[in-house]
Amino acid sequence: QVPFSQYATAVGEQRHVTLPDGSRLVLDTDTLVRVTYERSWRRIALSRGRLQADVAHDASRPFVVTSGVGSVRALGTVFQVERQSGNTIVRLLQGRVVVDTPAGRTRELYPLQQLAYDPAGKLESPKSIDSEAAESWTRGRLVFNNERLADLVSEFNRYSRDQLVLSEATLGDIRVSGAFNADDQAGLLAALRQGWGLQAKPAGKNRIELSASKQ
Repeated sequence: QVPFSQYATAVGEQRHVTLPDGSRLVLDTDTLVRVTYERSWRRIALSRGRLQADVAHDASRPFVVTSGVGSVRALGTVFQVERQSGNTIVRLLQGRVVVDTPAGRTRELYPLQQLAYDPAGKLESPKSIDSEAAESWTRGRLVFNNERLADLVSEFNRYSRDQLVLSEATLGDIRVSGAFNADDQAGLLAALRQGWGLQAKPAGKNRIELSASKQ
């Protein structure tokens, strides 16, 4: 059996890991990875959460991150892999990666692109991304540019035991822009109250309900 190392973060925690070859990982909240270095491969298995990899170049030993049914192969590059509700999202910041799934053709990403694949391995088309927004979480910040409130709530809930819920599904379509500290839920709620007229109230154990202000 090939020896492996396992790294994990708790909810609200981030961790920086330097691997034996000098490659660096940033692990986001509630993340679990398994690292295996072999003679001809460097393998990272992402079980849950999100990571950013800054890969040390070694043409003789490809660096591969597996997530779900797919894999992401890089040589020297900076990229992110995220598991989200069964889907996997790959974001390329620098260099070159190749995404491969059994159900879809192999696809190469260019810098500042992302793509996703589902649990069956179906690949979506690449989309452009903003570098600052993509890397903000590695610095403890969450940046949103005209994003749906439902997506903002889902992202913030990854960092806290106190979960935000919407009183009505239609609130999820509200568009929100701003930069927030990932661990500052109170600051987020204050901003939503002031900028978007949303009120927050306790709704049971570890639940906070967001609703529209009554005129």
